[in-house]
Amino acid sequence: MSFLDIDFDDVVEFNAVPAGEYRVRITEAKIWEEDPNKGNRRALRITLDIVDHALAKPVSHFMNLPVDPTPEEQADPELLKKYQRRTNMQKLSLKNFFEAFRIDPKTTSIESYAGEECFAVLSVFTDDKYGEQNRVDRFIVSK
Repeated sequence: MSFLDIDFDDVVEFNAVPAGEYRVRITEAKIWEEDPNKGNRRALRITLDIVDHALAKPVSHFMNLPVDPTPEEQADPELLKKYQRRTNMQKLSLKNFFEAFRIDPKTTSIESYAGEECFAVLSVFTDDKYGEQNRVDRFIVSK
């Protein structure tokens, strides 16, 4: 007799859910920082569970945080326009996230994001390393 009396016959793999609208819950939030030798990017990294789908794979979602323009971007009007557009898109993504989850980033610590819920539109993609995964297309801001 084995020292483990566990039945593994009913074990299933976690899977991506079909594309659609789902209630998601934050399980982890942290700031990701790029290796300083490679650049200066920073992002808000969120891990989400799909509520009501216990066997769904967790969803990782990164939102780049705005950084200061480089000297090259400041000196070149065309590069500066691209920087301003990119920064606005990053801020808009963050704004929609905070509004959808009803989080005030100025008064709420990142550690307390866990447990917050909202609806999100998810899609499916295939990762070479991890297989089918879900991706957040957008968070739904309730009216």
